Amino acid sequence: MPELPEVEIQRRLLDTATRGATLVKLERPDLARFEGDPADLVSHRVVSWGRRGKYLMADFGAWSLLSHLGMTGQWIVDAPTDRAHRRVVLRFDSGRSLTLIDPRRFGWTWIVASQELANHPRLVSLGLDPLAHTWTADNLREAVGPRRPALKNRLMDQKVVAGLGNIALSEIGWRARVHPHVPCRAVAPDAWQRLVEATQQHIDYVLDAEGGDEIVYLGYEGAVNPFRCYGRAGEPCPRCKATFTKGAIGGRATYRCPTCQPLD
Repeated sequence: MPELPEVEIQRRLLDTATRGATLVKLERPDLARFEGDPADLVSHRVVSWGRRGKYLMADFGAWSLLSHLGMTGQWIVDAPTDRAHRRVVLRFDSGRSLTLIDPRRFGWTWIVASQELANHPRLVSLGLDPLAHTWTADNLREAVGPRRPALKNRLMDQKVVAGLGNIALSEIGWRARVHPHVPCRAVAPDAWQRLVEATQQHIDYVLDAEGGDEIVYLGYEGAVNPFRCYGRAGEPCPRCKATFTKGAIGGRATYRCPTCQPLD
């Protein structure tokens, strides 16, 4: 599933391609998982593209387009008309187009009145956004709270932190030298700042490593694993050379370095 860095890459790409352009046509080759009236957007100009957690938002003035990419969705600029898995197509007066390509068909698209967007059921309960000014150690510690569950499980909750997923949290835990299974209430005081900084480092790393016209998801044929810890079980830690291990928590694969991330 695309996580915050991949969605942010999409936001920047879409904003560059269509900001200021007027929508002339909205096509729905696949009528499933789409809500709203396309007429509310047609003939209106794109003010900007935004992002909240894993959600993309295109501001068309009085109305907005809200998009969640699901498991394998992505918006492609100027995709050919014979491209497989076309779900939604936006055509602009600039001659450019945006096509939602979604092989597994788990993405959603909504057209929402802009004044109601902040209260949309998918957005209203989202937690801290790691690219917002509110992303601080104190705010993160408060949002997580002195709970018993493992830290990684808590951070996977989109009501606590918006946008982080399984890959990001393996990477962040390794960068911050924090064990993913540590109970929230046992996280060391100085670890919160390390987690905040490691999150920014991970996002910056992915923006640089994966930036481009398309997202290449792990599992795709020919995809190369760009991550430092995730998916590296049995390989040496690039920091200390100990062997990465793979475990599971909450039914999700978790990777860590036993030397850099001790549970104590």
